[in-house]
Amino acid sequence: MRCGVQDFLPKPVDARSLKEMLTRFTQDLDESKDRSSLDRLIVVMGSKGGVGATTVAVNVGVQLATHARKHVALLDFANPLGNVHLLLDLHPKFTVRDAVDNMDRLDSHFFAGLMTRHKTKLEVLGGATQPEEWQAISIPTLDRVVNVAQNNFDMVLVDMGTQFSSEWSSILRMARMILIVAEANVPALWTLERRLLALKGFGIDLDRARVIVNRWHKGDEEVLKGIQKDINRPVFACLPNDFRMASNAVNLGTPMHENGNNALGGRYRQIAGQLAGLEVAHPPKKGSLGGLFSFPAKR
Repeated sequence: MRCGVQDFLPKPVDARSLKEMLTRFTQDLDESKDRSSLDRLIVVMGSKGGVGATTVAVNVGVQLATHARKHVALLDFANPLGNVHLLLDLHPKFTVRDAVDNMDRLDSHFFAGLMTRHKTKLEVLGGATQPEEWQAISIPTLDRVVNVAQNNFDMVLVDMGTQFSSEWSSILRMARMILIVAEANVPALWTLERRLLALKGFGIDLDRARVIVNRWHKGDEEVLKGIQKDINRPVFACLPNDFRMASNAVNLGTPMHENGNNALGGRYRQIAGQLAGLEVAHPPKKGSLGGLFSFPAKR
């Protein structure tokens, strides 16, 4: 399953089932001829609780679906409870628990039936609704869920919440990019530095890690210069602090793009453009703040 098995044949083999499976395989092969089934995964995690990792995952996902026009899946793997559906005002019929409970049936078509589509065309696999559900979920089964998602979608986002252990190494190694959300305060930056060290210890290439500072104020410049020096890498992006807009979006279940033309929504759009390759960033030199407050224009 870790290798990406997507179809199962019953024993004895039924001719009709075999024909249907081969037909699906041929169709999937034709659709993916010009695109790799790998390199589509982006993991979003918080350096600590309360920094807004789920908000970032949801709004980046929406912008990838609307602005970048990608077929995007958002998998809610947050533990103990998933909140992605709340931020989108969705009511999923199925969750990650349904996926792992049906490993023997989890092919591309079954997986598509588990997804809940938002009006922006972002598709969501709901998270756990009861904390005890995680007692029946193992990380190897989530590897399988991610593999199937990567074969179905242009881009796959995983909201990991703040959970972090060596068990997740297999999923982190699959990721093209790991977005770590932090704030410009001592607890968040302290845990950020240690998460980066742990990633390195897990054998993850830190060039794939990107730091996003949420709720940024202009007065945070000196703090950010210091943290960039400590972690020896530039901050990927800063999201301006707009408490009223962010709070309304969360409480109403409406993504930022529905709140008109604003700096925060625009910044999410720019991040999505970079992730989708629509906007090419020129990384600043180590210790520089050049990449914090502006993104290059489109080609």
